[in-house]
Amino acid sequence: RWCPSRCSKRWAKPTGRNISARCAACCARVGRQPLAQLELRDYRDLDGQYDAVVSIEMFEAVGEAYWPQYFRTVRRLLRPGGQA
Repeated sequence: RWCPSRCSKRWAKPTGRNISARCAACCARVGRQPLAQLELRDYRDLDGQYDAVVSIEMFEAVGEAYWPQYFRTVRRLLRPGGQA
């Protein structure tokens, strides 16, 4: 289970993104703490640079046919030396 409080206590400012309004609403109820930002947004539309990217169940969600696009997106979003 993704735990914003654990991430924020260590080093991260967690941001959750999902394209399912139902899943985003569930995450908002579970993670009511102001420790994580939750967005209803497609990963392909993200911009900016991140020190780290953590994927939870994305392989299953995007499907094998879209893995190359997914990994290109992760690579584009990572700062030099970032971790995925």
